[in-house]
Amino acid sequence: MAQDTTTAPASGIDPQLKRIAAALITGAIAVILDTTIVSVAIHELGNELDASVSTIQWVSTAYLLAMFVASP
Repeated sequence: MAQDTTTAPASGIDPQLKRIAAALITGAIAVILDTTIVSVAIHELGNELDASVSTIQWVSTAYLLAMFVASP
């Protein structure tokens, strides 16, 4: 009697793909949390550094854009 040599297709997601997705999600969450912290502290940063709010906003925007580009 002949045996069936076909195998069932593997189900699920590749473990390496799961690790990559987890790293990207973690990086995105870090950016979101950092954005929240900086948004709350913009006024205090301006007072402590003796800078205008618009200057602090430009610096924080540049920082967040650089972090967003670097996270992937």
